[in-house]
Amino acid sequence: MPVATWKKYAWFSRRAPYYLGGFCFGGNLAFHMALQLLSSGEEVAFLGLFESYSPLYQRPPFLTLLRMHLRTMRKLGPAAQWRFLQG
Repeated sequence: MPVATWKKYAWFSRRAPYYLGGFCFGGNLAFHMALQLLSSGEEVAFLGLFESYSPLYQRPPFLTLLRMHLRTMRKLGPAAQWRFLQG
């Protein structure tokens, strides 16, 4: 889909450098669009991922995250633990 997307909008800006950005899942699309542009010899001057995970990021396993949060909570007092749980 990203290949078709950047070719579809190529009329908007036919010359490099390209400035790309995306919010949430749109950030992942922008990332893949940048890869396609770069592989076709185009220049990408800016790539902004707003509130998105990098597609190269590997989230730690659930149990690892749980242990990390439990360790943090043990260091806090009861009031701070409650605030921590509330987010």
